[in-house]
Amino acid sequence: MNYTKDVIQGGPGVTQVRKLAELDDFRREQEALRPLSLWNPMLPPGTVNANDDEFNDRALATAWTEFDPGGRMTVAENKYGLLLTKTGVVGFEIGGIYKPLPAGDFTIAVHHVNLGQDNSDVGGICLWENPLNLASKLYVFTSYRSDINTIRIAAFEFSNYTTLGTNISDTLAYVMSTSYFLRLRRNGVNYYIEFSGDGFGWKSPNNFATANPSFTPTSMGVMVTTNNGAVVSNQIYSFFRYQNSDVGYTAMLEGDRM
Repeated sequence: MNYTKDVIQGGPGVTQVRKLAELDDFRREQEALRPLSLWNPMLPPGTVNANDDEFNDRALATAWTEFDPGGRMTVAENKYGLLLTKTGVVGFEIGGIYKPLPAGDFTIAVHHVNLGQDNSDVGGICLWENPLNLASKLYVFTSYRSDINTIRIAAFEFSNYTTLGTNISDTLAYVMSTSYFLRLRRNGVNYYIEFSGDGFGWKSPNNFATANPSFTPTSMGVMVTTNNGAVVSNQIYSFFRYQNSDVGYTAMLEGDRM
């Protein structure tokens, strides 16, 4: 059968094309009926894994280790969640809490409130090259203050716990809430960063480009710092979510998890 000729002349090929079109329509209808699967980080997971934390125990879980080389951080859990408080020094000095980061793909999400009052207050998700080696690197995905009224979303690499190294990704200024959801994903060797105001609609501060550190991290957690010696930085975390897969980023209407 000459398929092209039959279609042009209205022969058997036309019937075949119509059947293919009907099959395609059926597939689209079935896809539209597929339940929308959204990963809502605000909801505690049905099956809690050792890397999740609601920060509601009134005391830091023993799975976490405090990282405070400068001895200027305090850690508390209260009705708001985890509160990391850091007395400033001239020059950054990172404090935080960490636990081992499993190998493979992952998604980490936190709800972060930056209560800092200065343009140097930084908090967010942190990855450590080796927290036991103070000369090793750190990766920070943060919502930080660029001035008293402005929050920016950025990823930075620190050469060590006191030295800011590489600006991996930074946004334009956001004169918005001090409360954000932050999400860091790893897929293979690539890292992706997103932020959200409600935990459902995610935005990328770097147009979905990769935001890769120059090292392979061994530990994960959250952090606090300020480089103003005259202020105290307060960072609140409502929870810490970890999944051993990349939940991906897809437009909500396409029906894939976000």
